[in-house]
Amino acid sequence: MNPQENESGYFSAVAFIALLKMRESAARPLLGSVPVVASHEEAAALAEGQDTDERLDTSTMLLSPVRAETVGAGAR
Repeated sequence: MNPQENESGYFSAVAFIALLKMRESAARPLLGSVPVVASHEEAAALAEGQDTDERLDTSTMLLSPVRAETVGAGAR
């Protein structure tokens, strides 16, 4: 058996175990990242519900959370 084939089998096993142990992040931004929006309206809707949306953890985001009251005033 070729040593390179043995290494690729080892790394495949490590990757498989890592995939089994990783938590699913679907429908949630990754830790430290902010949600992406395509329009000002979408951003306003996101900001309105950020305090009650359990999928958003504003304490881990690099940007300061924006209160819904301030979105309409000079947000553009």
